[in-house]
Amino acid sequence: MNVYNLNFIENLISLDLITIIKVFRYAFSPRLYVTALCLLLSFKVVWAQNLQTSQIVDNGSPTIAIQFSSGGCSYQWTNDNPQIGLGANGLGDIPSFTAVNTGTKPIVAHIVAHSTSDGFAYIANSGSDNVTVINTSTHAFVADISVGNQPWGVSVSNDGRRVYVVNSNNSSGRAPAGSVSVIDATSNKVISTFSVGSNAVSVVANPNGKWAYVTNESSNSISVIDVVNDVVMSSIVGIITPTGIAINSNGTRLYVTAESNTATSILYVIDTSNNQVIQTVQISLRPTGIAVSPDGSKIYITNGNRSSISVVDAATYTVNTVAVNFSPYALAVSPAGDKVYVTHPSSNQISIVNTADNSFHTIILPCSPNGISVSPNGKEVYVACQNPDNVYVIDTQTETILPPIATTGSSAISIGNFVSAGIGCSTVPISFDITVNPSPNINDPGTVAASSAHYGASSTSQVINVSGNGLKAGITVTAPPGFEVSKDDITFTSTLLVGAAGDTTATQVFVRLKGNVDVAIYNGNIQLTSPGATAINVPVEGTVLTTQLNITADNKTKFLGDPIPVLTASYTGFVNGDTPAKLSTLPQITTTAVASSPIGKYPITVSGAIDKNYIIVYLPGVLEVVTGDISTPNAFTPNGDGINDTWDIKNLNLYTSCTVEVLNRYGQKVFYTTGYPKPWNGTENGGDLPVGTYYYIIKLKPDSRPLTGYLSIIR
Repeated sequence: MNVYNLNFIENLISLDLITIIKVFRYAFSPRLYVTALCLLLSFKVVWAQNLQTSQIVDNGSPTIAIQFSSGGCSYQWTNDNPQIGLGANGLGDIPSFTAVNTGTKPIVAHIVAHSTSDGFAYIANSGSDNVTVINTSTHAFVADISVGNQPWGVSVSNDGRRVYVVNSNNSSGRAPAGSVSVIDATSNKVISTFSVGSNAVSVVANPNGKWAYVTNESSNSISVIDVVNDVVMSSIVGIITPTGIAINSNGTRLYVTAESNTATSILYVIDTSNNQVIQTVQISLRPTGIAVSPDGSKIYITNGNRSSISVVDAATYTVNTVAVNFSPYALAVSPAGDKVYVTHPSSNQISIVNTADNSFHTIILPCSPNGISVSPNGKEVYVACQNPDNVYVIDTQTETILPPIATTGSSAISIGNFVSAGIGCSTVPISFDITVNPSPNINDPGTVAASSAHYGASSTSQVINVSGNGLKAGITVTAPPGFEVSKDDITFTSTLLVGAAGDTTATQVFVRLKGNVDVAIYNGNIQLTSPGATAINVPVEGTVLTTQLNITADNKTKFLGDPIPVLTASYTGFVNGDTPAKLSTLPQITTTAVASSPIGKYPITVSGAIDKNYIIVYLPGVLEVVTGDISTPNAFTPNGDGINDTWDIKNLNLYTSCTVEVLNRYGQKVFYTTGYPKPWNGTENGGDLPVGTYYYIIKLKPDSRPLTGYLSIIR
C-alpha cells in the first residue's frame, strides 16, 4: 500500500483510535499495521452508520440505545417531539427508553446531536500574521501559531484535526501568490504550507475529508486542494473576483460569491463531483459573507452595500432579500438552522435573524466585529473583533455578551468556520428519526341488543362494526357459547378474521344465536383480538325458547277378545335431527280398553313426556274393538262410475297377514296380495280383466282354514 492510501486511512480515523497502535507501528509488519488500521476504520464506519440509523418502534416497546460518545467526544442532543417518551434535550448517550404513542397514527421525533467536547476557536490575526487558539469550554488562551502573511480565511476540518488558514499575502512588496497554512490541531503547529492564487481570501473544507477549496480574488479562480497530501490538485477558473465560499453539509455543492465587475454580483454553484459550474445566480453587491443552512436548503449571503442579506433557495435558485442593519460583512448559521448571525463592522453591531419569519434584532459590541462562527453545539457565538482586538463570545440562550478574550495579535479577521467541536469530533450534527407506531388498536363497536329464538331456529342477526388502527394482523372475532358470527349473514362460524395488518376500516359482522343449542339464557362476550392490541369484549345476551312438539297416539284396532295391541305414538315438530330418544322422559301411552272389552271405540291417551327444549302438546287416538267377521261381496262393477268399482271386503284390512288369491276359469292366477290395505279394482298388470266369473281363495291367517267362493266382474 502506498503512502497516499496509508495517510488517507489514518486521516479517516480519529487520533485517539490509532494512538495505541501507532506506538507499535514499527514492531508490526507493514501489512499487519495496515490491517489494524482497516479494522479500526471499519469499526468507526459501522459505529457512525449506527448512530445515524433511524428506528421504528411500537408504543410501549423499548427503543435501541443510542451511543454518541466515541473517541473522547460527548454530545448534546435535542428532540423536537418529547411526546414519544424522550425529553426535549439531554447530554451524552440516549439510553433505551419505553416509546410512547397513545394516538392512532405514527409520530416522528427528529433528534439532532452536536459534539460538546472541548473545542477550539482559531482566530486569524491579519496584522500580526498569526492564529490565536482559544479553548471553547474554558474560554482560555491556548496558543499563538505563526502562519503566512495576512491570514484571512479559516476553515476547520470535519474531525477537528486540521485547520486551514488562507494567507492573502497581498501587501505592497509581497509575493503576489497567496498561500495556505495547514495547522495540526493536536500539536498546534503548522505542518504544511503551499501556494495558491493571488489575493487568496476564503477557504472551506469538504466534510468528506478529501478536499478543501480556496477563492483567489485576483486570479479569478478557485484552488482545489488535496488535503490528504496537502497539494493543489487543480483550479476552477473563469470566476471573476471570487470572495466568499461555502459548502453544503454532504459536500456535494460548493457555493462561491463573486463581484463579476457588473452592476450585480454572482453566486456560482459548483458540483464537487466534477468541479463544474452548474448554475449562476444574480445577487447584490459586495457579497463578502456566505453560509449554508444545516439542511442545505438555503444559502445566506451578505449584501455589503445594502442593509440586507440575500437568501437563495438551493433547489430553485430563487432569491429573497431579508432586512438587517447597514453594511453586513460576515455571517454564520446556527446548527439548528433557526438563527443567522451577521456582523456589521462599521456600526459595532450583530444582527440576529430569526429564519422562521425573517425578523431581526441587534446586539451592540464594544468593538468592530468581523469574522463570526457558531459553536457546533449551538450554545455560543464567537466573534473576531478589532478596535480593540479581542474575541467576544455570545451566549445564544440569553444573548449575553461574555467577558472578552484577548487575541494577543492584531487586526483579527477570521472569515469562515473557525470553531471546532474538538479534536476527532465531527462538526457535522448527527441526526436521525425515531418513529413510534401507535399500539395496535381495536375500536369498541358498542353494544349488541338482546335477541331470542325458538329451539331449532337461529335468531335474527345483530350487526357490529369491527375496525382497528395500526394492527399487526387482522382482528379475530370469537363468538361466546351459544352464538355464531358471519361476514355475509349466510355462512356462520364460531370465529372469523376481519381485515389484515395496518388500518382496518369498519366491517360489518353479523351475530346470532345458534339454532342447535339447548333452551337457555346465553350471555357472554364477543371477543375481538389482534396481536399486541388490547382485546375488546362486546357483551351479548340471547334466549333460546322452547319449540312445540306434538305427540299423537296412533289409532289401533283389535278383535274382540284379543289382547290390547302395543300402543304407539307419532311425533311432529322435532328439529335439529332429534328423535324420541332425545326426550329426557318418554311419553306414557294408555287406553281404557282391556282384552275383554266389548265391541266399540276406546280412547288412547299420551302423557308424561319431558324435554327442556320442547313444549309438548298431546293428541289422543282411538282403539276400536271389532268382531273380526268379514263380508265378501260376490260381484263388483269396475266401470269407473264411482259406484262399486272395487271389491270391498269388510274388515279384511284388519288381517294384516292375510292372503287373497283370485283365479280365472282356467285356473290362472290374476290377482294376489298379502294383506288387503287397498281393495282390488279388477285389473291385472294394469289392464282390465274381462267380464266373467272368477274363483277366490282367502286365508285370514297362515294357519286358518281358507275362505273360498266365486266372484263376478260386471261392467
